[in-house]
Amino acid sequence: MLLLDAEDLATRHSSTPQAVNEAYLASINAFATEGLRHFEGLANERAGSYQLRIRKLEKANTFLQRASYLYKHEWGSSAKYHWLQDKFNGLLDDWVQPEATLVGQCLTITDVVPEIREGS
Repeated sequence: MLLLDAEDLATRHSSTPQAVNEAYLASINAFATEGLRHFEGLANERAGSYQLRIRKLEKANTFLQRASYLYKHEWGSSAKYHWLQDKFNGLLDDWVQPEATLVGQCLTITDVVPEIREGS
C-alpha cells in the first residue's frame, strides 16, 4: 500500500518532491524489512523513475542502481535486470554490493546511500 501511496503522490502537482521522496523511501524500507526483495526492487525502480522526471539524475541513478542490483542478485531475475539496463541505458553504473548485506544485515537504500534523503 505504501508504494501505491508514493505513486499517487508522484502524480499530484500539489505534492512536494520531499513528500514524494519520503513516501518512496517508506515503501522501500517496508519491503526491505519484510524481505520482499522483488518489491523493494520495484519501489526503487519507481523512485528512480520519479527522480528522472524531476531531473534529479544522481538520485535517480542511486535508486535505479539499487533496483538493478536487487533484481539481479537478490531476486535472481536476469530478464528484469537486463530490461532495466536497456531502459535506462547509459544511466546505470555497476552496483557494488554493500558489505553489510554480505553478512546478512538488513539494509535500506538510505543506510547505503544517505545522501538521497531530501535536502542533501
